[in-house]
Amino acid sequence: MTTSKLKPRLVVEYNHIGQFRSGVRKKAWAAIRMSAIKILSNTVAITPWKTGNLRDSYTVVEDEANFVVYVGTNVEYAPHVEFGTFRSTAKPHLFPSADQEEPFFLDSMARIAK
Repeated sequence: MTTSKLKPRLVVEYNHIGQFRSGVRKKAWAAIRMSAIKILSNTVAITPWKTGNLRDSYTVVEDEANFVVYVGTNVEYAPHVEFGTFRSTAKPHLFPSADQEEPFFLDSMARIAK
């Protein structure tokens, strides 16, 4: 039996990141990291739990070389909790956290780009 591995993610792309001046690049990286930490914090706060395994498994992985930050978990049942199944209702927590942070992130990036 194969299981689909759903990998929810918020992807923000900017085609000219490599052309940023060093100071602007540092500020942009700091804003990206801060948003990831806020998403993580909110996700952990609202993740439904029985044992705490899912809630405690969320983490941030940074890839500064590629200007990418991942917020997620490797717990196999996380998509079932987030999106629900035919047996259980959805209990969204990661996506709402990312959605909540998105306008603040975009505002931060706009201020940095000015």
